[in-house]
Amino acid sequence: MHLKEKIMLSDREKAIIQLVAQAKGRKAIASELKLSIHTVDTHLRHIHLKTNTHTVSELLLWAINTERLLISPNYE
Repeated sequence: MHLKEKIMLSDREKAIIQLVAQAKGRKAIASELKLSIHTVDTHLRHIHLKTNTHTVSELLLWAINTERLLISPNYE
């Protein structure tokens, strides 16, 4: 894949990446988005395929480096 090719992520995939960046697990993501864990796993699998990443760390680095998503700390 060329660096200039645009990777299309759905709004749901972006939301899942943002929740992963907040250190939320699969169960918490599923609960927050009102999805099954299986659906979250499917979205994560598709995200990893689209972004050519294999781990959460690689995925978050991809998100930061490509500036596709704003990942900010969640200070409460």
